Amino acid sequence: MQRFGLLLHLHIGTTPNLTPCKPMKKFLTLLLLTLAALPLAAQQTEPTNQREVVDLDAREQGRWGETESHYASMSFFEKFINLSTPNRKCGYELRIGGHDLYEFRHNLLVRFQNQRHNGGSLKNQYEYAQLAYGNYDYVDFPLVDFSVAGSGRWQYGVCLSGASMAQNLYNVATHAVVDSHDVTALLIFPYARYNLVRTKWLRAYAGMGLNFACGVGFDPETEFGFTLGYTLGTRIFLFGETFIGSYATTNLGIGYRF
Repeated sequence: MQRFGLLLHLHIGTTPNLTPCKPMKKFLTLLLLTLAALPLAAQQTEPTNQREVVDLDAREQGRWGETESHYASMSFFEKFINLSTPNRKCGYELRIGGHDLYEFRHNLLVRFQNQRHNGGSLKNQYEYAQLAYGNYDYVDFPLVDFSVAGSGRWQYGVCLSGASMAQNLYNVATHAVVDSHDVTALLIFPYARYNLVRTKWLRAYAGMGLNFACGVGFDPETEFGFTLGYTLGTRIFLFGETFIGSYATTNLGIGYRF
């Protein structure tokens, strides 16, 4: 026991100083200053006014901080090539696609056949029985649509399309061509659309307008019609649309907003 007490006394007497050295003091001081500065730095990074809040919201939506005044100052060509303009800030749309003009072509060909079929007397019916219509050839021109954004959700534009078709009337006995029907039609459709749904990726709309049909081989026509359609995409999008009038067409294609 005396030996143990002596050893313990010697060990305590020779214990080194536990006070931190100078490098350790500097490290602790730097750590405390860093921890104290973090709340201040976080406070300075927060928006300090309404303008900064708006800019932050714009960046989060992918608008790259572009303002309306900046867009308005651009030329038409600059708006076309500038890919940073947000989808819902674009003022123009260009669409290219195809359509189904079956009903339009069918109506013109039926009129041609009705004009040849006089009916009435047995003689007319006999003469008509000797005739037969051949197959008809047709080509549909591409659809081109250009529109401008109006106030609110309104959109105004014009759609151009057309078709060319031909059909012959033959004598079944001689196979000679008795008559031919060659038509080249240009369809012009000025319209107004209202976007019922207008999100970043999807738009659904209803529209109305006048459809002018003019060309060679038939009398010009004008009719009032409605459209229902949708787009899927942002700056570049797909679209589907139905025109409803005296005949119906379905339009499909791709578009670009700028």
